[in-house]
Amino acid sequence: NQGNTCAQGFQGNIGAQGFQGAAGAQGNQGNQGFQGNVGAQGNQGFQGNIGAQGSQGFQGNQGNTGAQGFQGFQGAVGAQGNQGSVGAQGNQGFQGSLTSGFEIVTSISASDTTAPKTQAATCPGTKLAVGGGGLIAGGLAGGTNINLALRSSYPSGTNQWTSVATATDNVNVAWTLTTYVVCVNP
Repeated sequence: NQGNTCAQGFQGNIGAQGFQGAAGAQGNQGNQGFQGNVGAQGNQGFQGNIGAQGSQGFQGNQGNTGAQGFQGFQGAVGAQGNQGSVGAQGNQGFQGSLTSGFEIVTSISASDTTAPKTQAATCPGTKLAVGGGGLIAGGLAGGTNINLALRSSYPSGTNQWTSVATATDNVNVAWTLTTYVVCVNP
C-alpha cells in the first residue's frame, strides 16, 4: 500500500542568473507604416547674400512719342544786349522828280480896319495842299505895321491852308491878310 504523503519542504534559494543566450536570427521586415501628418511650417530663414550682377540685357525697342507737355511759364526779361556796330552805308537813292501840278494859290482878305482877320486859300480841283503861309499888308503909319501880328498858319484840310492875324491894340489904318497855299497833283 502507498504510504502517507509527507509535508512539502521549504522552497530552495533562487539560483544564480544564467549566461545571456546568443542573439536570435533577424526577423522579417515589417510592413511600411502610414504617412504621418504634415508638420507645422518652420520659421522664415535668414535673408541670403546678394547674388552676383547679371549680364546686361539687350536694348529694348524705342517707345512711342509722349504727349506734348504744358507750355512753361514766361521767362524773365533778359539783360539788354550790347549796342550793335554801325551798319554799312546804304546805296544812294534815285534822283527825285519835280512834283507834277505844282501851283501856288493866294487868297486876300478885304482891306479894312477889322481885327482879327481869318483867310483861307484852297487848291483847285483835286490838287492837294503841301504847304502854305500868311502875310500881313497895309496898316501902315509912317511905313510901319501898327499893332498887327500873324497868330497862326496851318493846313485846315487836305486841299486848304488858313492864316489868322490879329491886332494887339486899336487899329485905325486899313490892312489885309493874304494866305498862300502850295498845291500839287495827287
